[in-house]
Amino acid sequence: MFTARSPVASLSSALLRGASLRGISSRCYVLSALLLGICAACSPSEKAIGSDDTNEPAPTKPSSGKPTRPEGDSGSDPSGPKVTGPQPTTPAPTCPVPDYPQDDEATAFERLDTRVLDQTGNGVPNTTAQVCGLNICLYGSTDDLGVVHHVEHADLARAAFKYGDGLHYAQFARLLTGSSEYDLKDQVTVAFPDLAKAPKLVGGGSLSSGQATLDVTDSDVKIDLLSFPDEADHGFVAAELDKAKWPEAVPADQGLEMLYALGPLKTKFCPPAGLTLPNTPGWKKGVALDLLLHIVDTSNHWGAYGTFAVVGHAHVSDDGKTIATDADAGIPELGVIGLRLSE
Repeated sequence: MFTARSPVASLSSALLRGASLRGISSRCYVLSALLLGICAACSPSEKAIGSDDTNEPAPTKPSSGKPTRPEGDSGSDPSGPKVTGPQPTTPAPTCPVPDYPQDDEATAFERLDTRVLDQTGNGVPNTTAQVCGLNICLYGSTDDLGVVHHVEHADLARAAFKYGDGLHYAQFARLLTGSSEYDLKDQVTVAFPDLAKAPKLVGGGSLSSGQATLDVTDSDVKIDLLSFPDEADHGFVAAELDKAKWPEAVPADQGLEMLYALGPLKTKFCPPAGLTLPNTPGWKKGVALDLLLHIVDTSNHWGAYGTFAVVGHAHVSDDGKTIATDADAGIPELGVIGLRLSE
């Protein structure tokens, strides 16, 4: 059985024992033992020196200085309940791109001669000039005068002469049918405004170029980095084509009355971006319109390669001055856009 002893008695006894010890290190050892003995000898009624006079335990305080709540007590918070753990997130919008399956038979191609001009009649130098089918693409470019002389044998499925880079000049795809050799008359495109002065193509606002305004406030912007890896090329550019100078790539049987080129080519938006254009044809206010995209990509999204396919809808404004895309029916990507009265 252990008998409780007072701290003073313990201290006196230990000091007497320590007197017989020799050396400074021994005294230090004894002093440490004495301090431990004092704390161990304290009973509930005999508290260690420096303890509180009350029987209540001292509150534990975190570094903020506020008392912690007892374990298991969620407490109350005037600002509302605290939510812990993973939080629900709003799912990102999905914008499926429809495919347009094609199964064209390959035909022989041997030669193509033509010249590429801008809207002022000048030759377009050193721009894309390819002969592309769904299966093979024959790469090339214009010379310093815009001339193209392409000689190469290939079996191409749904061949088209594709010209313009989609960044400095609008890109068109003029279908090639009925022969293996082609002497085309001048093929026309349009020059975009100076790219160095173009607004940066990023989401979260509106951008303007060539009297066209693109609204990407709520759209995710995805530039075709394979074609345009340089960030300096990521500017919004737009230009309207004079109807009297439309290229052969524009079909005469689709009722198009207005043509606008937008770049960089194949930049995609999800959700589709809003677009506002001047009402150049002079349509009456409130008139409903179709927006058609010129399909220059052989992946066959939206429609048949080399054609125009409906991708959105628009209306003429109440004052008759502008054309704006309908809500949730904007443009899914940049390229050459044609407009016509809704069917």
